[in-house]
Amino acid sequence: MKVGISYDSGIQKVKEILEEILHNDEDTKEDKGMVRFVDELGENAVIMGLRVWVATDKYWSVKWRLNQLIKEAFDANGIEIPYNQVHVKEESRI
Repeated sequence: MKVGISYDSGIQKVKEILEEILHNDEDTKEDKGMVRFVDELGENAVIMGLRVWVATDKYWSVKWRLNQLIKEAFDANGIEIPYNQVHVKEESRI
């Protein structure tokens, strides 16, 4: 999985949050190795990656659950997930 974070966010703090989420999930397999890493320094975000083993039949439910847990944990810890925004500037007519 990959998730973008703001360049203002602390990478180590994000890794700690991701590790806690992975270790607390009932369907992840710790004995197979859990990896959290900086995958890319993107144009608008630092792309964090995480890899964890799960049973094939639980893949989608785990993926969806982890996505929600990551978003909620980031919100609770002030970690911004950047997204593209369009700013419209209205010109005044004189």
